[in-house]
Amino acid sequence: SLLKKMYYLHESNLLRQYEKKIADKAMILAMVEKDREEYMQEFGAKDIHTLPVFLPFEEVVSKEGTGCFCLYHGNLSVAENEQAVVWLLKQVFQCVDLPLIVTGKNPSARLTRMIEQHPHACLIPNPSDQEIQDLIAKAQVNILPSFNCTGIKMKLLNALFNGRHCVVNRDAVKGTGLEAACHIADNTEELIDIISQLYTKAFSAEEIRSRQSLLSGQYNNE
Repeated sequence: SLLKKMYYLHESNLLRQYEKKIADKAMILAMVEKDREEYMQEFGAKDIHTLPVFLPFEEVVSKEGTGCFCLYHGNLSVAENEQAVVWLLKQVFQCVDLPLIVTGKNPSARLTRMIEQHPHACLIPNPSDQEIQDLIAKAQVNILPSFNCTGIKMKLLNALFNGRHCVVNRDAVKGTGLEAACHIADNTEELIDIISQLYTKAFSAEEIRSRQSLLSGQYNNE
């Protein structure tokens, strides 16, 4: 509604003014380089540094070979994640005859019905941490598109440390330094093409070494 738009515009302006006021009052730690650059440009922050997230993962333990399904995982109660699943079902997996498992916390009744009606999709609601890790490890392709370009996606790092092929769009990896570890598709046609190619492509020891080399630099707790 127009009233809500006016309200949120007013609130965002207040937040912008507040952030500009405090930007030079203390050291700021940004999780990704893109945020550091934006705070320097937008708010004139000078004492700002990039400090990547700390992780429960220390080394890449992805399995060689091939898995037997595609996987999307995330908090399904978040509107953006539900939107991503709906888009995958309607635009991608209507066109490819490949199995898709969707798993995550608190899926809506609408999303549950949609997945149940899809011939090649399966929903695993509210999995345990161990179940999620097992699914990530066994999947052939982890598919994790994002409809916003904010921060770092922990679920993507999880898939990179523990899973095989990872397919994302550009917004999911912008400013993270993870582009080289992922297959990037920015539209439906590209995504269908990449998934179809990767589904029969064995994940190799060379790819594991390359991923370990990338992640042990920027995403290293020590």
